[in-house]
Amino acid sequence: MNKKIETMLVELQKECEKEGVTAICAIAKEGNTTHMAVGKSIADLAHCLAVQDESLDEELPMPTNVLRSIGITSLKEVSSDTPNSHKHTFVVYDLNDLPNIFERILRGDFK
Repeated sequence: MNKKIETMLVELQKECEKEGVTAICAIAKEGNTTHMAVGKSIADLAHCLAVQDESLDEELPMPTNVLRSIGITSLKEVSSDTPNSHKHTFVVYDLNDLPNIFERILRGDFK
């Protein structure tokens, strides 16, 4: 991941903490993910997640709860396997292909 982006994320987190702003952010590149979650209360974090999900539901071809379930399942499988034993990269040129890819992942076609 670009060091400048990582530094900016750390700076954003510090500034949010200083100003009492709640923020949730995750960035990923080539299987490496960095995230931040900062806020004064769990209710504020929940509100940010709800707004984020609602917005993404309007933009994405599949509901966020399905995407999150797939992501969580994938993380559990990778963490229980030998490190780096399963690495799959998907290049998607058409968002209409995503539902099929996610169904295949859930079925275990890529083990």
